[in-house]
This record gives sequence, C-alpha cells and structure tokens, in this order.
Amino acid sequence: MLAPEGGVEGATPRAANFAGGWAVAWDATDGPGMAADGSYCEDCGRSAVGVAGTGVGAQEAVIRSWPNVIEYADGSLVGYGAEGSIGAEIVVDDPFTSSADSPTQLAYIAIPPNDCLYNVWSRRSESELLDVIDRLRLVEAP
Repeated sequence: MLAPEGGVEGATPRAANFAGGWAVAWDATDGPGMAADGSYCEDCGRSAVGVAGTGVGAQEAVIRSWPNVIEYADGSLVGYGAEGSIGAEIVVDDPFTSSADSPTQLAYIAIPPNDCLYNVWSRRSESELLDVIDRLRLVEAP
C-alpha cells in the first residue's frame, strides 16, 4: 500500500472505507473534513487527508484529464486538481464536493508496474496534497 513517509502532521491515521479498494484517512482535531455521513464539514477535521487504492486499473487518459499533471522519471503519473475538475464522469451525492469549486484537492496516481489507480486527497490545501504525494512510499500493510 501507499502511505506518506512520516504520516500527516497534526492528524491521526485510521482505516477508512473505500468502495472496491482500501483507504487510510488522517483525522485532524479541527479544520475542513468529511463528516461520517459523507457531507463536507468546515471544522470537523475528519478525513482531512487520505490515500486509497481504488481497486481499478490506472488509465493514463483519465489521469491526464486532470488540470495538473506530474510525470516522474520512473514512469509514475499524477493528475490532480479540485475534486470534480477531472474530465471523466464523477458521481458524488454532495453537489458541493462534486464540482470544480470543491475545497477538496484530489489526485489520481499510477505507479508502474502496479496496474492500480491510487487516490490521494487533502481537504485542507493543494500544497498539502503535493507534500503528501512527494512523501508517498510503498509500505507493507499492518
């Protein structure tokens, strides 16, 4: 699985639900987050940052449909932006988090030779999302 080296400052990791795959979410004591019912909250801190293995294959065209793309020398590919800003269809019940106006920053990641699409999110900032991505490492699941 993937996890940011050193964890997420000021947040506690926990196993999280992710349909079809696995996820680890980091909960903060306050700040933006996602309530247990799946709605956005401005100050609950729940699921402030997270990493997930989606259980589906990575498709380069989908990753490249994000407004921002990073290519690494090892062939890894990252597409990111505001949740909902991807060109592919996204189905989310909460209209606030399913538009390009979402405060959640989301990335789709492919790491060769794994044929898995990974998600990384930050409900706090783009700079935090990029920091977490820079610190991602493959680790053994506990």
